[in-house]
Formats: sequence, C-alpha cells, structure tokens
Amino acid sequence: MAGRGDEGDVVYADIPYENTSQRGYGKGTFDKQAFVDWAQAQDFPVYVSEYTMPEGWVEIDSIDVTDRMHNKRQEKFAGWHGTRIRP
Repeated sequence: MAGRGDEGDVVYADIPYENTSQRGYGKGTFDKQAFVDWAQAQDFPVYVSEYTMPEGWVEIDSIDVTDRMHNKRQEKFAGWHGTRIRP
C-alpha cells in the first residue's frame, strides 16, 4: 500500500541488517524485499542504515564499525524518494 504522507514527512526505518541476527524484531523473519517494495511505493523519503543498500537507493554517508564479534564493516546510510535522492 502506497503512503500518502503530509508535506515534509520523512521515515527512518531501523530494519535488521542483512545476514545478521534478527532478535528484537518480533516473530518470524524480516522480509527485506517486501520492505523495499513498500518503501519505493511511498511518496515521501525513506531512509535506512544497512551494510548493503537496496539497488537504486542512494548512499548518503557511511561509517566504519566493529560488530560484537569484532568484524569490521562499513555501515551505510541511504535513502529512497521517487526515482532517487540526491546526496
């Protein structure tokens, strides 16, 4: 279902990182593709933090992080709005 937000609305979605534990996100598994499809149907900007960005999303910034298992990764902040967000 596409959203019809008010002017100026913005969403930051704290989705589970791909290929990580999904504890704390409720029962079952998170359907990332369903989320991406939902986000891309909205008429307001949607932002996420993730290690791998959905195709077509614009990376706005990134930081190097170390996870609980001492693995070094690059966490990315990206957004989607219409066709693309300009960084």
